Amino acid sequence: MNLHVLLPFVAVAGALLVGVFAVARDRSARASYALCAGMLLLALEQCFAGLGAHALLPEDIVGWQRNRLLVMAFLPAVWLLFSLLYARAEDDDSLRRWSAVLVTFTVVPLGVALLGHGVLVVDCLPPDPGQPYWLARLGVGGKALHVMALLMAVLVLMNLERTFRSAVGVMRWRVKFMVLGVGTILAVRIHTSAQSLLYSLADPSLESLNAAAVLLGGLLMTRSLLRGDRSGHVGLYVSHTVLHRSVTVLLSGLYLLVIGILAGLFRHLGAMHGFPLVTLMVFVGLMGLSVLLSSDRVRLYTKRFVSANFRRPQYDYRRVWTSFTERTAGLMDRAAYCRAAARLVSETLEALAVTIWVTDAGRRRLHLGGSTSLSMEQAAGMQEDTPAMAAVIAGLREKEDPFDLETEVSEWAATLREWNPRSFPGKGGHRVAVPMIRGGDLVGVMVIGDRVVGVPFTLEEFELLKAIAEQMGAGLLSIDLSERLFESREMEAFQTMSSFFVHDLKNTASTLSLTLENLPKYFGDPAFRDDALKSVGRSANRIEHLIQRLTSLRHKLDIRPVKTNIGSLIEDTLLMLRDKVSGRIIWEADEVPHASLDPEQIGKVITNLVLNACDATPNDGEIRLDARMDGGAFVLSVRDNGCGMSPTFIKQSLFRPFRSTKKDGMGIGLFQSRMIVEAHGGTMEVESEEGHGTTFRVRLPVTGQG
Repeated sequence: MNLHVLLPFVAVAGALLVGVFAVARDRSARASYALCAGMLLLALEQCFAGLGAHALLPEDIVGWQRNRLLVMAFLPAVWLLFSLLYARAEDDDSLRRWSAVLVTFTVVPLGVALLGHGVLVVDCLPPDPGQPYWLARLGVGGKALHVMALLMAVLVLMNLERTFRSAVGVMRWRVKFMVLGVGTILAVRIHTSAQSLLYSLADPSLESLNAAAVLLGGLLMTRSLLRGDRSGHVGLYVSHTVLHRSVTVLLSGLYLLVIGILAGLFRHLGAMHGFPLVTLMVFVGLMGLSVLLSSDRVRLYTKRFVSANFRRPQYDYRRVWTSFTERTAGLMDRAAYCRAAARLVSETLEALAVTIWVTDAGRRRLHLGGSTSLSMEQAAGMQEDTPAMAAVIAGLREKEDPFDLETEVSEWAATLREWNPRSFPGKGGHRVAVPMIRGGDLVGVMVIGDRVVGVPFTLEEFELLKAIAEQMGAGLLSIDLSERLFESREMEAFQTMSSFFVHDLKNTASTLSLTLENLPKYFGDPAFRDDALKSVGRSANRIEHLIQRLTSLRHKLDIRPVKTNIGSLIEDTLLMLRDKVSGRIIWEADEVPHASLDPEQIGKVITNLVLNACDATPNDGEIRLDARMDGGAFVLSVRDNGCGMSPTFIKQSLFRPFRSTKKDGMGIGLFQSRMIVEAHGGTMEVESEEGHGTTFRVRLPVTGQG
C-alpha cells in the first residue's frame, strides 16, 4: 500500500480521536461539539480520499472523488461555526452578526454538491511516465466547491486570528495551539484548493498533504485541549473589526499573488513539472513566518536584544503611554477598563498572568476587574472568605509601591497568592503585586506573574508599574464618579417619569372604581356582570399595586433596623405567598442568627425574588431557597430552573427601572430590591444562563447578632 493510500487512513484515525477527545474534555461547550463535527467530517473526507487513491478502475475513482467532494460541502459551515464559538464570551452575538454568512456557506456548497453531483468530477486522466497514478478531472461543481473551501478557510482563519489577538497572557497560552492546529489544517487547504483550481484536477498527492495537515493539526489541537482548564472556559471579548491589520488576509493574498506570478512564469519557461514543489516551498515559508509572528518568546528575545545591543531604554515609554491612553480613553465600564489595562501590561512586560482586583463602592471587598488568566467563575470561588478579604485590604493599604509577592511573609499575602495561582510554577518567576492607591485609600491591586522564561522584574519595570497603577487608580475613580452622576441623573428622570405614571394611573383607578360602583345597575345580564367584574377587578388591583411601588421609589428609602430573626422572616414571607408558590418551593436553611435589619424592607426583597422566580419558572419547575452564614455575612440564595437571562440583558438592563424580560413587567422590583440591600450595606449577585435558570444571592452583613 503506497503513501497516498496509507496516509489518509492514518488521518482518519487521528481525526476521530481528536473529535471524541474534544467532547469528552468539555461536554458543556458548544465549541467542543462544533470541533468534533469538523474533525469527523475531515475523517470521512480522508476515508473517501484513501478509497479513491486505492481504486484501480476509472469509474470507481470518479465515484469516490464525488463522495469526497460531497463531504467537503459540509465543511465550510461547520468550521465557520467553530471559529465563531471557540473561546468567545459573546458567542451568541457573533452568531447573530455572522448568521447571513453561515446560511450562505451552508446552502451554497450543499446546493452545488446535491444539485450538481454529476459535474463534481467528470472523468479521469490515465497514468503516464511522469504521473504514476490516475488523476480525477474536476467539473464545474468540483471547482465551485474548491472556491467555497478556499473562501471558508480564509474566513475561519480570520476569525481565529481575531480570537488569538484578543487573547493575552495565560488565555493566549491556552488557545495558541488550538489556533495553530486548526490554522495548519485550513492553511494547507488553501494551498491544495488553489492547486486543484489551477490544474482542475483532484491529485492524490494534494490529498496526502491534506491528510498530513490533519495529523499535525490534530496533535496541536490535542496539546491545546490538554492545556485547557476543566473548571472554566476561556471567555474572550473579541473586537468586531474584521480586516484591520489582519495577518490572515495579508498572508493569504500574498500567497495567491505569488502563486499566480509563478504560474505565469513557469508556463512561459515551459517548466510546469517543477511548479508544485516551488509552490509548496512558498507555502511552508509563509507558515513559518506566521508561527514566528505569534511567538511570545521571539518578541521577548527581540526586545532584549535591541535593548542590550543598541543601548536603547528597555521600553518606549511614549508608545506605552500613548497605547494606554488610546485603549482606555472613553471606557466607562469598570470591567472593560480593567481588561484593557491587564492586556496592555501583559503585552508590555511579556507576562502571561495579569489580574486586576478592584474594591467595591464601600472599599470593603475586592472583586475581579479583569484578568488574562482567571475567569469570573474561578475568581468568585476564591474570595468568599470575608475576614481574609478584610485582612488583604488592610495589608495592601499599608503598601505604596510594587512589591515581590513571593517574599512577603504576612498571612494576607498568602491569601493574595492563593487568589492569583501560577500556571507555570518554577518557570514563570516571582509574582509582583502593585497596589492602586488614590486619595489615601485602596482602589485595587494588580498582580503580575507567569512571565515568559521567568525573567525577573527590574527597577525600571517597577517604576513603570507604579506609574501605570497610579493612572489606573485615577481612571477607576473617574469611572466611579461618572457612574454616580449617571445614576443620579437616571434617578431624577425616573422620579419625573414616575410622577406622570402616578398621576395617570390614579385617574384611571378612579374611573375604574366609579365603573365598579355603577355595575350593580347592569346585574340583569349575568354574562356581562361576571366578565366586567373580573376585568375591572384585575385592572384595579394591578393599578393600585403599581401606584404603591412607584410612589415608594419617589421618596428616599427609609431603613428602620430592629433585631430580627432572619429565618422566621423568610418563613413568614413564604407563608404569605403560599397561594402563588405552593408546592414549588424547596426551603433549606442552616441555623442563622438574629440580626439588625428592617424586616419590612427585607421582606419586600424576598417577595420580589420569589415572585420573579415563579414568573420565570414553569408550573412543573422548582424554586430553591438556601440561607447560610458565610464569615460575617448572611447569604440568601433564590435559585430557579426557569428560562434564565441573556448575558447582554444582565449587563445592560438588569436592576434598571422600566427594563424587564416579562411582557407586562416594569423592571421596578429588582431595582427597588437592590436599593434596599445596598441601604443595609449588602450586595446582590446574579448568575444566569438562558434555558437553565437563574440564581440571585443577597449578601447582608450581620450586625447586632444575638
